[in-house]
Amino acid sequence: MSFDVSVIADNWQILAKGFGNTVLMCAVSLPLGFALGILLALVRLRGGRLPAAIVSAYVELFRNIPFLIQIFLLFYALPMFGIRLSPVVVSVGALSAYASAYSAEIIRGAIQ
Repeated sequence: MSFDVSVIADNWQILAKGFGNTVLMCAVSLPLGFALGILLALVRLRGGRLPAAIVSAYVELFRNIPFLIQIFLLFYALPMFGIRLSPVVVSVGALSAYASAYSAEIIRGAIQ
């Protein structure tokens, strides 16, 4: 079995479109996740007990569930409840939530 470069050459347009979609989704979701992470870190540090506990639960939930499982749950479980979203919206939402949880912990640690 060997690597066949002609497959890439034959399908470069499809691969380029997929790469463009990936860059677009990251360019949208990572700034959203970082902005939400700043807010979450501030609530965790300056909020009361209940808001800090809610933010801590959110951060731990999204940090401890693998990212692919989060995407799987959002894409396949939400339609069971009548919520149908496009794959782009699901991926941007999942990546934003994932990035916000990690950003919140990084920012909280930097402030403390």
